[in-house]
This record gives sequence, structure tokens and C-alpha cells, in this order.
Amino acid sequence: MSKVKTKQIVISMVAILFALIMLSPFYIGIIYSFKTKQEITLTGLSLPTHFDFQNYVAVLEDGSFFKGMLNSIYTTIPSVILLMIICPMASYVFARNKKRIYNVLYSLFLVAMLIPYQSVLLPIYADMRDWGMLNTFAGNVFVKVGFQLSLSILICTGFVKGIPRDLEEAAYIDGMGYFGTFWRIVFPLMKSVLISILIINALFAWNDFQLSTVTLISEEVQTLPQLLYRYFGVHSVDLNQAFAAFNLAMLPLIILYLLLQKYITDGVMAGSVKG
Repeated sequence: MSKVKTKQIVISMVAILFALIMLSPFYIGIIYSFKTKQEITLTGLSLPTHFDFQNYVAVLEDGSFFKGMLNSIYTTIPSVILLMIICPMASYVFARNKKRIYNVLYSLFLVAMLIPYQSVLLPIYADMRDWGMLNTFAGNVFVKVGFQLSLSILICTGFVKGIPRDLEEAAYIDGMGYFGTFWRIVFPLMKSVLISILIINALFAWNDFQLSTVTLISEEVQTLPQLLYRYFGVHSVDLNQAFAAFNLAMLPLIILYLLLQKYITDGVMAGSVKG
């Protein structure tokens, strides 16, 4: 056996091993959702003796699941829409202006990505309380948008820098202004990168637990990730129903990703070339 073939076999085995490790949580989540408490204890990671959908029925019959999903929708969709509007415009300004003030502002956005969210949770809570925005969807959206601005602007700015200026100069010659040039010429060209940040920001907003725990304290406004913890009590844990709820909570994002997956790699790679 040649050295090249041996190397390929080793690489394939390592790749398969890493794939199994990465997929193991999904395997556990799926098989546990079809088992009873007793079967989870007795059979562990083995396949269920029969697939029982009672856990999913119990979750769907519980009104708190749909309430949490609606609350997640109320906070995720506005957050994503605001980021999709703000970030492209800000990125266009940063990419096309070379003055020091714009470079300083852009650097501040990048530095903000290095700040751990744990260090600002207390100030966020104090500000939301003083502004009367605790337990409001608007306050939660405001915080989520603030945390995701830096990454989204970084990706979009790198993409805009790769767009030829000749297109914009031709638009200026035709009498189109700065604002019109962006919306009619540049913005349509940002389709792939915009879909990428849409998926990234939707994942963050939908799955967010820490920021929502600080800003949405009342049970009436809690999002789905917060309400899922009701399956983990002080004296008992309903693992079977918990995993069923987790799988149902993932469905909207899985569907979104499958619909738009062909754009995400191209968009992120294009945004990282000159970022």
C-alpha cells in the first residue's frame, strides 16, 4: 500500500471520527425523545425498543411551548430585520470612506466583538430597568441588535470592499445620488452576504438564553430557550420531554438553513476576503 493511499485512509478515518463526535448530540437528542424515563435509565444510548411519540404530544399539548415560540418570533424577526437594514448601510459608509473618523468608528465596532457579554450583563439590566424596558420585547430586541452589530458589519464591510467602484461611478454620472446608488446598485449585489448574516443573526436571536434571561424576567414574555428549562426541576428531570421540546424548537431554524444553505458559505467567504 502506497504512502499516499495510507494517508488518505487515515485522513478519512479521522474525518469520520470527528463527524461522529459532532453528530452524537443529535443522535442522543433524537433517541431520548422517543423513550420513556424508565427506558432512558435502562437502555442508555441504545435505540428505543419502539418509537413512542407521546413525548412530542405532551410538549405540543402544553400551552407554554407555543407561548414561548411566539415570544421567540416576536424578538427574532424584528432583530433580524433591523440588522438587515442597519448593517448594509453602515458597512457601505465604512467601506467607501477613508477618513480617520470612519476608521476609528469601524475599529470600535471590531473591538466590541472582543468584549465578553458576561461583563456587561449587569449594566444592561440596570439600563433596561432605568429606561422602563425590562420585560418588553422592544428592550430585548434592542440588546440583541447591539450585540450582533459588530459581526454583521464586519462581514458586510468586507463584501462591499470587493464590489468594483466603477459601477457606482457610472451611477453618479447618470445623476444618481449617494443614497440611490447604494439601494439600487450596491444593495442588490449584497444578496449572498445578506442571506448569510440573516441566518447567523436568526440563529443567535432564536437560541439566545443569557440576554433574554436578563431582559425578559416575567414568565409571560420569556422566549422558548428560557421556557425549555422548565423540564429541569429541583428534584426531577424530564429528559424525554425535554429532548422532544428541543427537537421541535430546532425545526424552524433547520428549515431556514436548508432553504438558504447554498448562500451562506459564499457570503461568509466573500465577506472575509477584505474584512
